[in-house]
Amino acid sequence: MSELERGNLFIVKAGTSTLLNEDRSPDRNVFEHMTQDISGFWCAGKRFIIVTSGAVELGRAEVGEKATANTDPGTFASAGQDKLMREYGNHFGRQDIGVSQVLVESNHFEINKDNPETSRVMRVISQNLQLGRIPIVNENDSVSEPKTTLGDNDALTAKLAIWLESHGRKVDGVFILSVSNGSVEQKALGRGSASAKSKAIREMEGHGIKTMLVEGKKPHVIRELFRSGEAFEEARRSSRGLIDDRPSSLAAIGDAFSGVLRNGNVDEQMSRRTRIR
Repeated sequence: MSELERGNLFIVKAGTSTLLNEDRSPDRNVFEHMTQDISGFWCAGKRFIIVTSGAVELGRAEVGEKATANTDPGTFASAGQDKLMREYGNHFGRQDIGVSQVLVESNHFEINKDNPETSRVMRVISQNLQLGRIPIVNENDSVSEPKTTLGDNDALTAKLAIWLESHGRKVDGVFILSVSNGSVEQKALGRGSASAKSKAIREMEGHGIKTMLVEGKKPHVIRELFRSGEAFEEARRSSRGLIDDRPSSLAAIGDAFSGVLRNGNVDEQMSRRTRIR
């Protein structure tokens, strides 16, 4: 039994560029493989929380030419959040697993205060897990004000994982599904950056939370990490390398994933030959 297979609670963070195609449409292959992997381990008794991005860019595509230079990103988020949840609902529904939406802001994670809002968020997440539903967590981009925004979902993932740990709920692993295709970082969808991932990973590892930065477009990468000790160790090295090297763009971390791509043993014929996106 691998180290991950002995664990019970995991967080999966899926970024915008992982979940969407370049034209901002849902990447149905990613949704299919990710939900199949999570569903298989869920049915074996493991529990997952998903931190998701993608609502803003889905909404931007939905609004299309009607948008102007003054259209608020929150407007895009409000148009795209429903589409995002339908993707998760449809794919997990094929596995007979329900999902629940949890929208949060930074003030929900004031760890050092007696914060009833935080308690309620965590109660909702915990009760959904108990009811057999997967919490799909996203920042409340539609209405978050600058003073309550988290900035990116890497930060949200770290805050959530550390909060759970600080309140006695052990997180056995965090999977950050990332992509880089060798293009400049500014062209990537979403707000996440290498520096944001580096900071989030450093914070989680500092609290003893195993964090794995992995190629999100690779078919069944979550299943592979659970079952292959070699892939698991490569992912941990990738995460630590990002902390140590602090590359200036996501493209610079592509080579860190090369071992996972070379040694993959699940649907290898489907893996992409390009640099990691």
